[in-house]
Amino acid sequence: MDRDHIRIPIEIAFMVIDELFSTNELKTLFALSETCHALHTPSRRRVFSKIALGIHEEFLESGILSLTISSMDKLFSSAPAVATYIQKLIINITTSSGLDGDLLFPLLQKLCALTSLRLTSEMAWSVQLSENWNDMSPEMERCVHHLLQTPTLFELEIYRLQRIPILLLFAGIPQVRHLRLHASTIANRIPENPCPNRITSPLTLLDVRRKSINSLHRIISHHPDVDLSGLKELYISLEEKQDMVFLSKFLKTIRSLDLLSINTTCLTSEHTVADLMSAPSLAHIRVLHLEYPEGRWNRPEHLLKQTVDTLLALQHKHALQRLHIHIRCPTLTHKVNLAEGLESLDALLAGDAFCGLRRVVMCVEPAFYLGAGSGSGVGADSEGFVTTLTRDDLLVHLSRLNKHPDRHFTLGFNFKHVSPGG
Repeated sequence: MDRDHIRIPIEIAFMVIDELFSTNELKTLFALSETCHALHTPSRRRVFSKIALGIHEEFLESGILSLTISSMDKLFSSAPAVATYIQKLIINITTSSGLDGDLLFPLLQKLCALTSLRLTSEMAWSVQLSENWNDMSPEMERCVHHLLQTPTLFELEIYRLQRIPILLLFAGIPQVRHLRLHASTIANRIPENPCPNRITSPLTLLDVRRKSINSLHRIISHHPDVDLSGLKELYISLEEKQDMVFLSKFLKTIRSLDLLSINTTCLTSEHTVADLMSAPSLAHIRVLHLEYPEGRWNRPEHLLKQTVDTLLALQHKHALQRLHIHIRCPTLTHKVNLAEGLESLDALLAGDAFCGLRRVVMCVEPAFYLGAGSGSGVGADSEGFVTTLTRDDLLVHLSRLNKHPDRHFTLGFNFKHVSPGG
Protein backbone atom coordinates (compact mmCIF):
# COMPACT_ATOMS: atom_id res chain seq x y z
CA MET A 1 0.00 0.00 0.00
CA ASP A 2 1.23 3.49 -0.87
CA ARG A 3 2.53 5.20 2.26
CA ASP A 4 0.88 8.46 1.21
CA HIS A 5 -2.54 6.78 1.29
CA ILE A 6 -2.44 4.79 4.52
CA ARG A 7 -5.83 5.07 6.19
CA ILE A 8 -6.25 5.11 9.95
CA PRO A 9 -9.73 4.18 11.21
CA ILE A 10 -11.48 7.27 12.49
CA GLU A 11 -12.16 5.55 15.82
CA ILE A 12 -8.41 5.15 16.35
CA ALA A 13 -7.85 8.78 15.42
CA PHE A 14 -10.44 9.87 18.00
CA MET A 15 -8.73 7.71 20.63
CA VAL A 16 -5.45 9.51 19.87
CA ILE A 17 -7.20 12.86 20.20
CA ASP A 18 -8.70 11.88 23.54
CA GLU A 19 -5.33 10.68 24.81
CA LEU A 20 -3.61 13.91 23.78
CA PHE A 21 -6.35 15.89 25.51
CA SER A 22 -6.11 13.84 28.71
CA THR A 23 -2.35 14.54 28.85
CA ASN A 24 -2.88 18.27 28.13
CA GLU A 25 -0.94 18.24 24.83
CA LEU A 26 -2.65 21.32 23.43
CA LYS A 27 0.09 22.21 20.94
CA THR A 28 0.07 18.70 19.50
CA LEU A 29 -3.72 18.74 19.31
CA PHE A 30 -3.68 22.06 17.48
CA ALA A 31 -1.09 20.74 15.01
CA LEU A 32 -3.25 17.63 14.52
CA SER A 33 -6.24 19.82 13.71
CA GLU A 34 -4.33 21.20 10.72
CA THR A 35 -3.58 17.79 9.17
CA CYS A 36 -6.96 16.98 7.63
CA HIS A 37 -10.59 18.06 7.57
CA ALA A 38 -11.82 15.00 9.48
CA LEU A 39 -9.62 15.78 12.50
CA HIS A 40 -9.98 19.57 12.43
CA THR A 41 -13.19 20.00 14.44
CA PRO A 42 -12.68 17.14 16.96
CA SER A 43 -9.18 18.40 17.80
CA ARG A 44 -10.20 22.04 18.11
CA ARG A 45 -13.19 21.18 20.27
CA ARG A 46 -10.72 19.95 22.86
CA VAL A 47 -8.10 22.67 22.39
CA PHE A 48 -10.65 25.42 23.05
CA SER A 49 -12.81 23.57 25.59
CA LYS A 50 -11.06 25.27 28.55
CA ILE A 51 -9.92 28.89 28.42
CA ALA A 52 -8.77 31.53 30.91
CA LEU A 53 -9.07 35.32 30.81
CA GLY A 54 -7.00 37.81 32.81
CA ILE A 55 -4.69 35.17 34.27
CA HIS A 56 -1.05 34.60 33.39
CA GLU A 57 -0.18 31.15 32.14
CA GLU A 58 2.19 30.45 35.05
CA PHE A 59 -0.80 30.51 37.42
CA LEU A 60 -2.88 28.04 35.38
CA GLU A 61 -3.06 24.28 35.39
CA SER A 62 -1.83 22.61 32.23
CA GLY A 63 -4.41 22.02 29.54
CA ILE A 64 -6.04 25.45 29.85
CA LEU A 65 -5.61 28.00 27.08
CA SER A 66 -4.90 31.57 28.22
CA LEU A 67 -6.49 34.26 26.04
CA THR A 68 -6.74 38.03 26.00
CA ILE A 69 -9.83 39.96 24.95
CA SER A 70 -8.06 40.86 21.71
CA SER A 71 -7.07 37.27 20.87
CA MET A 72 -10.53 36.01 21.82
CA ASP A 73 -12.16 38.60 19.55
CA LYS A 74 -9.92 37.69 16.60
CA LEU A 75 -10.54 33.99 17.19
CA PHE A 76 -14.32 34.38 17.26
CA SER A 77 -14.23 36.58 14.15
CA SER A 78 -12.14 34.14 12.12
CA ALA A 79 -13.80 30.96 13.45
CA PRO A 80 -17.22 31.70 15.03
CA ALA A 81 -17.75 28.01 15.86
CA VAL A 82 -14.98 28.18 18.47
CA ALA A 83 -17.34 30.03 20.82
CA THR A 84 -19.50 26.90 20.92
CA TYR A 85 -16.51 24.73 21.89
CA ILE A 86 -15.82 26.53 25.18
CA GLN A 87 -17.15 24.50 28.10
CA LYS A 88 -15.01 25.84 30.96
CA LEU A 89 -14.07 29.47 31.59
CA ILE A 90 -11.65 30.74 34.25
CA ILE A 91 -11.77 34.49 34.69
CA ASN A 92 -10.08 36.96 37.02
CA ILE A 93 -12.91 39.32 37.93
CA THR A 94 -10.93 41.77 40.10
CA THR A 95 -9.32 44.98 38.90
CA SER A 96 -5.91 43.28 38.78
CA SER A 97 -7.02 41.41 35.66
CA GLY A 98 -6.92 44.50 33.46
CA LEU A 99 -9.98 43.18 31.58
CA ASP A 100 -12.30 45.74 30.01
CA GLY A 101 -15.83 44.63 30.85
CA ASP A 102 -17.40 46.62 28.02
CA LEU A 103 -15.21 44.89 25.42
CA LEU A 104 -15.59 41.50 27.07
CA PHE A 105 -19.38 41.42 27.40
CA PRO A 106 -20.29 40.90 23.69
CA LEU A 107 -17.75 38.04 23.51
CA LEU A 108 -19.22 36.32 26.56
CA GLN A 109 -22.67 36.49 24.99
CA LYS A 110 -21.44 34.07 22.33
CA LEU A 111 -20.63 31.32 24.87
CA CYS A 112 -23.64 29.05 24.52
CA ALA A 113 -22.16 25.75 25.75
CA LEU A 114 -20.54 26.85 29.02
CA THR A 115 -20.90 24.21 31.75
CA SER A 116 -18.15 25.19 34.22
CA LEU A 117 -17.16 28.64 35.47
CA ARG A 118 -14.35 29.62 37.81
CA LEU A 119 -14.33 33.14 39.24
CA THR A 120 -11.01 34.03 40.81
CA SER A 121 -8.48 36.70 41.68
CA GLU A 122 -4.98 36.08 40.46
CA MET A 123 -2.34 35.83 43.20
CA ALA A 124 -4.86 36.75 45.88
CA TRP A 125 -2.37 35.70 48.56
CA SER A 126 -0.42 38.88 47.81
CA VAL A 127 -1.44 41.73 50.11
CA GLN A 128 -0.84 44.13 47.24
CA LEU A 129 -3.70 42.73 45.18
CA SER A 130 -7.37 43.17 45.97
CA GLU A 131 -9.55 40.10 46.30
CA ASN A 132 -12.94 41.37 47.43
CA TRP A 133 -16.04 40.50 45.44
CA ASN A 134 -17.16 44.11 45.70
CA ASP A 135 -13.97 45.31 44.03
CA MET A 136 -15.36 44.38 40.63
CA SER A 137 -15.97 47.25 38.27
CA PRO A 138 -19.63 47.78 37.26
CA GLU A 139 -18.73 46.57 33.77
CA MET A 140 -17.20 43.36 35.09
CA GLU A 141 -20.16 42.84 37.44
CA ARG A 142 -22.40 42.92 34.39
CA CYS A 143 -20.22 40.26 32.74
CA VAL A 144 -20.31 38.04 35.82
CA HIS A 145 -24.08 38.35 36.15
CA HIS A 146 -24.49 37.29 32.53
CA LEU A 147 -22.20 34.28 33.00
CA LEU A 148 -24.05 33.14 36.11
CA GLN A 149 -27.33 33.15 34.19
CA THR A 150 -26.00 30.86 31.45
CA PRO A 151 -28.65 28.11 31.15
CA THR A 152 -26.07 25.36 30.57
CA LEU A 153 -23.94 26.29 33.60
CA PHE A 154 -23.60 23.25 35.85
CA GLU A 155 -20.53 23.92 38.02
CA LEU A 156 -19.37 27.13 39.72
CA GLU A 157 -15.95 27.46 41.33
CA ILE A 158 -14.97 30.51 43.38
CA TYR A 159 -11.28 30.83 44.21
CA ARG A 160 -9.69 33.38 46.51
CA LEU A 161 -12.56 35.86 46.58
CA GLN A 162 -13.99 37.42 49.71
CA ARG A 163 -17.42 38.65 50.83
CA ILE A 164 -19.52 36.83 48.24
CA PRO A 165 -23.25 37.70 48.50
CA ILE A 166 -25.06 34.76 50.03
CA LEU A 167 -28.23 35.10 47.94
CA LEU A 168 -26.13 35.02 44.79
CA LEU A 169 -24.83 31.55 45.68
CA PHE A 170 -28.02 29.94 46.88
CA ALA A 171 -30.86 31.82 45.19
CA GLY A 172 -29.38 33.44 42.10
CA ILE A 173 -28.03 30.39 40.25
CA PRO A 174 -30.76 27.73 40.29
CA GLN A 175 -29.24 25.83 37.34
CA VAL A 176 -25.91 25.19 39.12
CA ARG A 177 -25.52 21.78 40.78
CA HIS A 178 -21.85 21.80 41.81
CA LEU A 179 -20.37 24.60 43.95
CA ARG A 180 -16.71 24.82 44.95
CA LEU A 181 -15.45 27.44 47.41
CA HIS A 182 -11.67 27.59 47.88
CA ALA A 183 -10.10 30.22 50.14
CA SER A 184 -13.28 32.27 49.78
CA THR A 185 -15.75 33.77 52.24
CA ILE A 186 -19.41 34.68 52.34
CA ALA A 187 -20.40 38.26 53.15
CA ASN A 188 -20.96 38.89 56.87
CA ARG A 189 -23.70 41.39 56.25
CA ILE A 190 -27.22 40.00 55.97
CA PRO A 191 -28.95 41.26 52.78
CA GLU A 192 -31.21 44.27 53.21
CA ASN A 193 -33.97 42.41 51.37
CA PRO A 194 -33.53 38.77 52.36
CA CYS A 195 -35.53 36.11 50.61
CA PRO A 196 -38.79 35.72 52.59
CA ASN A 197 -39.12 32.03 51.75
CA ARG A 198 -36.95 29.06 52.54
CA ILE A 199 -34.21 28.60 49.92
CA THR A 200 -33.97 24.95 48.92
CA SER A 201 -30.59 24.72 47.24
CA PRO A 202 -30.42 22.56 44.10
CA LEU A 203 -26.78 21.76 44.85
CA THR A 204 -25.78 18.10 44.74
CA LEU A 205 -22.03 18.69 45.23
CA LEU A 206 -20.38 21.10 47.67
CA ASP A 207 -16.61 21.50 47.86
CA VAL A 208 -15.42 23.72 50.74
CA ARG A 209 -11.68 24.03 51.30
CA ARG A 210 -8.89 26.31 52.47
CA LYS A 211 -10.58 28.27 55.26
CA SER A 212 -13.89 28.41 53.41
CA ILE A 213 -15.53 26.23 56.05
CA ASN A 214 -16.02 29.36 58.17
CA SER A 215 -18.42 30.63 55.53
CA LEU A 216 -20.35 27.38 55.54
CA HIS A 217 -20.60 27.64 59.31
CA ARG A 218 -21.94 31.18 58.91
CA ILE A 219 -24.56 30.04 56.42
CA ILE A 220 -25.87 27.28 58.66
CA SER A 221 -25.76 29.42 61.83
CA HIS A 222 -27.13 32.73 60.56
CA HIS A 223 -29.15 31.73 57.51
CA PRO A 224 -31.30 28.74 58.54
CA ASP A 225 -33.55 29.48 55.56
CA VAL A 226 -30.88 27.99 53.26
CA ASP A 227 -31.63 24.28 52.83
CA LEU A 228 -28.68 22.11 51.74
CA SER A 229 -30.27 18.81 52.66
CA GLY A 230 -30.22 17.55 49.07
CA LEU A 231 -26.43 17.32 48.87
CA LYS A 232 -25.03 14.02 47.56
CA GLU A 233 -21.29 14.77 47.52
CA LEU A 234 -19.36 16.75 50.12
CA TYR A 235 -15.67 17.68 49.97
CA ILE A 236 -14.42 19.51 53.04
CA SER A 237 -11.20 20.60 54.75
CA LEU A 238 -10.99 20.60 58.54
CA GLU A 239 -8.21 22.81 59.87
CA GLU A 240 -9.32 23.69 63.39
CA LYS A 241 -10.77 21.65 66.26
CA GLN A 242 -14.12 23.44 66.01
CA ASP A 243 -14.38 22.47 62.34
CA MET A 244 -14.90 18.84 63.33
CA VAL A 245 -17.67 19.85 65.73
CA PHE A 246 -19.36 21.93 63.05
CA LEU A 247 -19.16 19.16 60.46
CA SER A 248 -20.81 16.77 62.90
CA LYS A 249 -23.76 19.17 63.15
CA PHE A 250 -23.85 19.88 59.41
CA LEU A 251 -24.05 16.20 58.49
CA LYS A 252 -27.26 15.96 60.50
CA THR A 253 -28.92 18.50 58.16
CA ILE A 254 -28.26 16.39 55.05
CA ARG A 255 -30.61 13.58 54.06
CA SER A 256 -28.20 11.11 52.45
CA LEU A 257 -24.64 11.44 51.11
CA ASP A 258 -23.15 9.21 48.44
CA LEU A 259 -19.63 10.63 48.74
CA LEU A 260 -17.71 12.19 51.62
CA SER A 261 -14.18 13.54 51.24
CA ILE A 262 -12.42 14.79 54.37
CA ASN A 263 -9.06 16.53 54.41
CA THR A 264 -8.08 17.02 58.04
CA THR A 265 -5.15 18.10 60.18
CA CYS A 266 -7.17 18.51 63.38
CA LEU A 267 -6.95 14.99 64.75
CA THR A 268 -7.57 14.88 68.50
CA SER A 269 -8.73 12.28 70.97
CA GLU A 270 -11.85 14.36 71.64
CA HIS A 271 -13.09 14.67 68.06
CA THR A 272 -12.22 12.08 65.43
CA VAL A 273 -13.39 11.27 61.92
CA ALA A 274 -14.76 7.99 63.28
CA ASP A 275 -17.20 9.96 65.44
CA LEU A 276 -18.75 11.45 62.30
CA MET A 277 -19.70 8.08 60.83
CA SER A 278 -22.78 7.72 63.04
CA ALA A 279 -24.60 10.53 61.20
CA PRO A 280 -27.80 9.29 59.50
CA SER A 281 -26.69 10.95 56.25
CA LEU A 282 -23.70 8.56 56.10
CA ALA A 283 -25.69 5.37 56.63
CA HIS A 284 -25.24 4.26 53.02
CA ILE A 285 -22.09 6.11 52.01
CA ARG A 286 -20.68 4.63 48.78
CA VAL A 287 -17.44 6.61 48.32
CA LEU A 288 -15.12 7.71 51.14
CA HIS A 289 -11.97 9.82 50.78
CA LEU A 290 -9.71 10.25 53.82
CA GLU A 291 -6.82 12.65 53.32
CA TYR A 292 -4.33 13.51 56.04
CA PRO A 293 -2.02 16.35 55.00
CA GLU A 294 1.23 17.16 56.70
CA GLY A 295 0.98 17.97 60.36
CA ARG A 296 3.63 18.24 63.00
CA TRP A 297 2.15 15.49 65.16
CA ASN A 298 0.80 13.29 62.37
CA ARG A 299 2.65 10.02 62.74
CA PRO A 300 1.70 7.36 60.18
CA GLU A 301 0.86 4.73 62.78
CA HIS A 302 -1.61 7.15 64.40
CA LEU A 303 -3.18 7.98 61.03
CA LEU A 304 -3.56 4.30 60.19
CA LYS A 305 -5.33 3.72 63.50
CA GLN A 306 -7.64 6.67 62.77
CA THR A 307 -8.42 5.16 59.39
CA VAL A 308 -9.19 1.71 60.82
CA ASP A 309 -11.38 3.24 63.54
CA THR A 310 -13.27 5.25 60.91
CA LEU A 311 -13.93 2.18 58.76
CA LEU A 312 -15.06 0.17 61.78
CA ALA A 313 -17.52 2.95 62.63
CA LEU A 314 -19.29 2.78 59.24
CA GLN A 315 -22.94 1.84 59.72
CA HIS A 316 -23.35 -0.30 56.59
CA LYS A 317 -19.90 -1.42 55.55
CA HIS A 318 -21.20 -3.46 52.62
CA ALA A 319 -22.48 -0.24 50.98
CA LEU A 320 -18.98 1.21 50.56
CA GLN A 321 -17.81 0.81 46.96
CA ARG A 322 -14.71 3.02 46.71
CA LEU A 323 -12.15 4.04 49.31
CA HIS A 324 -9.30 6.55 48.89
CA ILE A 325 -6.70 7.01 51.64
CA HIS A 326 -4.01 9.66 51.29
CA ILE A 327 -1.39 10.04 54.01
CA ARG A 328 1.30 12.74 54.01
CA CYS A 329 3.78 12.57 56.88
CA PRO A 330 6.83 14.75 57.50
CA THR A 331 8.22 12.00 59.75
CA LEU A 332 8.42 8.30 59.10
CA THR A 333 9.24 5.88 61.87
CA HIS A 334 10.62 2.37 61.68
CA LYS A 335 8.47 -0.08 59.74
CA VAL A 336 7.88 -2.21 62.83
CA ASN A 337 5.70 0.61 64.17
CA LEU A 338 3.50 0.50 61.06
CA ALA A 339 3.04 -3.26 60.81
CA GLU A 340 0.12 -3.50 63.21
CA GLY A 341 -1.85 -0.70 61.60
CA LEU A 342 -1.26 -1.93 58.06
CA GLU A 343 -2.20 -5.49 58.93
CA SER A 344 -5.37 -4.35 60.69
CA LEU A 345 -6.32 -2.31 57.63
CA ASP A 346 -5.49 -5.25 55.36
CA ALA A 347 -7.63 -7.72 57.31
CA LEU A 348 -10.53 -5.31 57.56
CA LEU A 349 -10.73 -4.30 53.89
CA ALA A 350 -10.15 -7.82 52.58
CA GLY A 351 -12.84 -9.22 54.87
CA ASP A 352 -16.47 -10.07 54.16
CA ALA A 353 -17.81 -6.98 55.94
CA PHE A 354 -16.70 -4.85 52.98
CA CYS A 355 -18.10 -7.20 50.35
CA GLY A 356 -19.27 -4.30 48.18
CA LEU A 357 -15.84 -2.66 48.00
CA ARG A 358 -14.59 -2.57 44.42
CA ARG A 359 -11.81 0.03 44.45
CA VAL A 360 -9.18 0.86 47.06
CA VAL A 361 -6.57 3.54 46.45
CA MET A 362 -3.94 4.23 49.08
CA CYS A 363 -1.22 6.84 48.66
CA VAL A 364 1.56 7.37 51.18
CA GLU A 365 3.88 10.36 50.88
CA PRO A 366 6.69 9.94 53.40
CA ALA A 367 9.37 12.57 53.88
CA PHE A 368 12.83 12.44 55.29
CA TYR A 369 14.96 15.27 56.56
CA LEU A 370 18.35 15.95 55.10
CA GLY A 371 20.04 17.50 58.10
CA ALA A 372 23.57 18.28 59.16
CA GLY A 373 24.23 14.72 60.30
CA SER A 374 26.77 12.46 58.70
CA GLY A 375 24.34 9.82 57.47
CA SER A 376 23.78 9.22 53.81
CA GLY A 377 21.14 7.35 51.84
CA VAL A 378 17.51 6.57 52.48
CA GLY A 379 17.06 4.59 55.65
CA ALA A 380 20.38 5.63 57.17
CA ASP A 381 20.29 5.45 60.93
CA SER A 382 21.85 8.80 61.68
CA GLU A 383 21.02 12.30 62.75
CA GLY A 384 20.93 13.40 59.13
CA PHE A 385 17.99 11.22 58.05
CA VAL A 386 14.81 9.92 59.58
CA THR A 387 14.45 6.24 58.78
CA THR A 388 12.06 5.73 55.86
CA LEU A 389 10.37 2.81 54.16
CA THR A 390 9.89 1.45 50.69
CA ARG A 391 6.72 0.54 48.85
CA ASP A 392 7.56 -3.15 49.25
CA ASP A 393 7.75 -2.69 53.03
CA LEU A 394 4.12 -1.60 52.99
CA LEU A 395 2.91 -4.28 50.58
CA VAL A 396 4.24 -7.02 52.86
CA HIS A 397 1.56 -6.03 55.36
CA LEU A 398 -1.16 -5.47 52.75
CA SER A 399 -0.86 -8.85 51.01
CA ARG A 400 -4.52 -9.90 51.24
CA LEU A 401 -5.81 -6.60 49.94
CA ASN A 402 -3.18 -6.53 47.19
CA LYS A 403 -4.15 -10.01 45.94
CA HIS A 404 -7.90 -9.75 46.46
CA PRO A 405 -9.72 -10.38 43.14
CA ASP A 406 -12.49 -7.83 43.76
CA ARG A 407 -10.78 -4.90 45.49
CA HIS A 408 -8.67 -3.47 42.63
CA PHE A 409 -6.05 -2.17 45.05
CA THR A 410 -3.57 0.57 44.10
CA LEU A 411 -0.72 1.72 46.34
CA GLY A 412 1.05 4.96 45.58
CA PHE A 413 4.33 5.72 47.33
CA ASN A 414 6.14 9.00 46.74
CA PHE A 415 9.12 10.38 48.62
CA LYS A 416 9.27 14.03 49.55
CA HIS A 417 12.58 15.62 50.43
CA VAL A 418 12.20 18.09 53.28
CA SER A 419 14.77 20.62 54.39
CA PRO A 420 15.34 21.11 58.14
CA GLY A 421 13.39 24.37 58.08
CA GLY A 422 10.69 23.06 55.69
